Amino acid sequence: MKIYTYYEKLEEQNHDLMLQLWKESWSKNGYDAIVLGKKDVVTHCFYDDFCAVIKNIHKSIIGTEISEYGLSCFVRWLAYSNLKLHERFYVSDYDI
Repeated sequence: MKIYTYYEKLEEQNHDLMLQLWKESWSKNGYDAIVLGKKDVVTHCFYDDFCAVIKNIHKSIIGTEISEYGLSCFVRWLAYSNLKLHERFYVSDYDI
């Protein structure tokens, strides 16, 4: 069984150790643990439109621009949908 997480390396964070622990933990329990990133989302046909809509919604509700981290929390779902797999898989945050 496959399990995926999404990680975008941003300036204010370095979570390489957490990612390594996430991968090791799931692998030890029989899962194929896979880390997706920005390269897995920018190819989605809806990426540009999706980002624009999320940015506009955030600005209109919160009154400020969305952070890079905040946007990555939304676009990860495009990365998962870009997999186009016909088998069951799990997704998980790497920091749980």
